[in-house]
Amino acid sequence: MDNNILNIYSEDFSEQISSMNFEEIYTILSKIIDLNYNNYIKSIISLETGIDDIPTLENLYDTYMKNDHCSLINDDLIQLIKS
Repeated sequence: MDNNILNIYSEDFSEQISSMNFEEIYTILSKIIDLNYNNYIKSIISLETGIDDIPTLENLYDTYMKNDHCSLINDDLIQLIKS
């Protein structure tokens, strides 16, 4: 395995991730979003829906990007935020 690739299956990686606080995880996710927004969004869609077909995820990403009213956050949660 390439040493530059994160080994997400290593015990050390699991320990590091499980001990991270909100700010650390937020920082990592922000960096991923900055560097690779397309695959970040497709990954979130895949995790939440179980879809793993790349062409389908590409289509969903394109639709998401074209639609100003499409949100990845559930409408119920948005209402809770507003109240």
